[in-house]
Amino acid sequence: MSNQTTTQRPVETEGVGLHTAVKSHLRLVPAPADTGIVFRRVDLDNFEIEAHVRNVARVSYATSLMKKGVLLSTTEHLLAALYSCGVDNVYVEIDALELPILDGSSLPFIEMLERAGLRRLRKRRRFLKVTKPLEFSEGDRHIGIYPADEFHVRCFVEYDHPAVGAQEVEVRVGRESFSRMLAPARTFGFVRDFDWMRRMGLIRGGSLS
Repeated sequence: MSNQTTTQRPVETEGVGLHTAVKSHLRLVPAPADTGIVFRRVDLDNFEIEAHVRNVARVSYATSLMKKGVLLSTTEHLLAALYSCGVDNVYVEIDALELPILDGSSLPFIEMLERAGLRRLRKRRRFLKVTKPLEFSEGDRHIGIYPADEFHVRCFVEYDHPAVGAQEVEVRVGRESFSRMLAPARTFGFVRDFDWMRRMGLIRGGSLS
């Protein structure tokens, strides 16, 4: 699709934040062309935080955005759903500092976007084009981005645990493949890490149930 898009109608949900245990209400609202994805903290006079790399605060256990000291945490599941469904412009209204974790996956956000519908706008879509390989490594973690005509992902993980072990997936990512293969994948953790993460102020909204 060469034109920009937004949602057709507002949709909303609510739930508890994984790390803060704070209940929040989230609403997706259509936005005009060239708006981008903009979070609005309605509990702070509609303070706006754009989903832009310049506002990325940290990505340890959650992708957090921050602007002028105002924080918004655990945005990754919603952002993945918006991108994969081709939504260019939307206001995300939220009344707390963390998005609800819902069932721990992107699937509830995909279902929200199905209810919202997609509306094509008149403005042409703008995008970044990868023109040369980029590769980064830190410890045993590696990522590479390479020029291509489509969004194609290959991912390999290996955990020293019988429930996970080594897993690999290779897929052309679009709305259908993301919704079917990737969106239902849920956040997981290991019991051995619970106490340490709680001491770090994390996963206060999670439980063994």
